[in-house]
Amino acid sequence: MRSMFDPHRRSVVAARCRVADLRQGERRYHHPDFDKKGLEGWRAVHREAALPQAAWKAEQERSVGMGLPGAASIEDRSISTFARGELPHYAGINTFLKAPYVENVRDAGKYDAAILGAPFDGGTTFRPGTRFGPQAIRRISALYTPYNFEIGVDLREQMTLCDLGDVFTIPANLEKTFDQISRAVAHVFSQRALPIILGGDHSIGFPTVRGIAQCTSRRIGIIHFDRHADIQEKDLDERMHTTPWFHATNLPNVPASNLVQIGIGGWQVPREAVAMARERDATIITMSDVEKLGVAKVAEIALEIAWKDADTVYMSFDIDSVDCGFVPGTGWPEPGGFLPREALGLVGRVAKEGFVEWRSSKSRRPPTPRTSPRSSRPASSSTLSARSSGMGSSVRISPSSTSRWRSEMRSEALGPGHNTGPRAASQWQAPKAEEGREPRSPEPDIDLVELEFHRLALTSTDPISLLRLARVPFVADFGNGKLMRLLRVSVSDEIEVGAISPGYGGMDVVYHPVPASRVQHSRGLRFVYHTPDGIRAFTYAEIRDLPDLA
Repeated sequence: MRSMFDPHRRSVVAARCRVADLRQGERRYHHPDFDKKGLEGWRAVHREAALPQAAWKAEQERSVGMGLPGAASIEDRSISTFARGELPHYAGINTFLKAPYVENVRDAGKYDAAILGAPFDGGTTFRPGTRFGPQAIRRISALYTPYNFEIGVDLREQMTLCDLGDVFTIPANLEKTFDQISRAVAHVFSQRALPIILGGDHSIGFPTVRGIAQCTSRRIGIIHFDRHADIQEKDLDERMHTTPWFHATNLPNVPASNLVQIGIGGWQVPREAVAMARERDATIITMSDVEKLGVAKVAEIALEIAWKDADTVYMSFDIDSVDCGFVPGTGWPEPGGFLPREALGLVGRVAKEGFVEWRSSKSRRPPTPRTSPRSSRPASSSTLSARSSGMGSSVRISPSSTSRWRSEMRSEALGPGHNTGPRAASQWQAPKAEEGREPRSPEPDIDLVELEFHRLALTSTDPISLLRLARVPFVADFGNGKLMRLLRVSVSDEIEVGAISPGYGGMDVVYHPVPASRVQHSRGLRFVYHTPDGIRAFTYAEIRDLPDLA
């Protein structure tokens, strides 16, 4: 008996299965129109050829230079004695994606994006443990490389990234931790780096948005991935992880009409949150909606709503939006959530669009990373929030966005460290070189007192005393007992350029140096206040005689 694997027998069996009009021995074509060049895999393979490798080679050289050349028996001379850089994945001191750790946070502005952890689980109402989330995310990130095959990007070659470590959170004290997180995020954002926050329970959403909102008067939209609405006012009498978007949308430039929540559903959505979402006209897209509409359409809807009349969009991703079968360690496990493939697809489409839209009354436009003709939206800010112990998630960020977004929202001029040209080969391990500009001579009509104030603002180590000496009120009566609080002092006609930011309470000062070239051709100071009618900018003459109520 012949074997079923016999070539002759195979041809006989195949012939019996054919349509009668096919001759025996004729080759059968299952896909006569198939062209492998139409495959995404084919395009991805050829996209890789266009990517540079200079930064990777520079990292290898740096590793050998700092970690000593390998032993004589090692044939690959790019291997060092001490592990430095990306390889091996199982060794080294973990930062996010093995990016350089920047201990001096004042250097954050030298990078396109900055990782900061928010290790806090004091806002959880069920299972704690997410104070270990940032460490866990960094550990698992060591497994991955900066190159993504499918989307054809290499972050190491196309942007600069650093890890600033973690915010010093205060266990068992929500409000102090919120203040710490807002201060940290405001610092990174005002330094013109893209802040990427690793959580932490979802209560960190509010202080993160507040930190961004403090740095700009422009309108902010929110795209939120979760199984829970997280928009009730309080939970267990505190501002817990179920409340961030109630308090975020209380901020004057974060309207709830620009809040989009995706993946909401199941048996753990409090009715208080549903009532508040209805009252504030927030948009909720359920998992059933995602199934019916599809990933691409949902992303399109979310972007349109979040961007309506907005200037920047903040993205928050809660790991419990993924089905609990994939993330059983989450603090609030809920079945019926996203498949990992769906979550990656949605986040990737949102991140591809970017998070900041640059607008100006000027005619000049910045370089745009977008391929879509709708508008220019370089990236701004995102958060990764995980309600799990030892669980994490990552977001795909378009490097063409992150490499060019920085500070267009806050000013027209490109400050130091903003590099839209070719990058240095060692950029993954070292910050971009400062890009000096030829300073212009001072405008002839600038008041000498203001010019001196500019100079002091750049060099002062005690900005509070400087403001007091200039009789600038931290808190003033806006009329009829309404109070306005000083947010920042600007040295540009565009009020987003912050030099001194006392913060919402008028007590905690964040100091942001301003490029001297920008100061010298500024035509006057602007004092930016949070008023009952929104955020407004005043001249020095308008506020210097107001009594300080702080």
